[in-house]
Amino acid sequence: PADNQPGTITVDGRPTVDLRQDGTVDPSQKQGGGTGFLITPLHSIVDQHRERLMLIAQMNPARPFTGTVQIICDKRIPFRTLSEVIYTLGQAQFSNIHFVVLQQGGD
Repeated sequence: PADNQPGTITVDGRPTVDLRQDGTVDPSQKQGGGTGFLITPLHSIVDQHRERLMLIAQMNPARPFTGTVQIICDKRIPFRTLSEVIYTLGQAQFSNIHFVVLQQGGD
């Protein structure tokens, strides 16, 4: 992303939700609007991803579904946005969350 914009929420390298200039999710992208926590397009994508992983787990018991996900975020992302992402992931049964925080320029 450009230095003045937080960017996009991506899943497996696929852009899913563009963030607004202030790093928040547009209310139109959330169930319940501005006060909502569930990010609808993100939930749709991770729900499909969970279904694929569960199917793999059924066919290959050596690879069980663990609900593990890695969140990589820029330190400029507001806590509210991060909370919405975590909530949305939890609604799709991804609750084993690992964080990586990027700090640009060594700040």
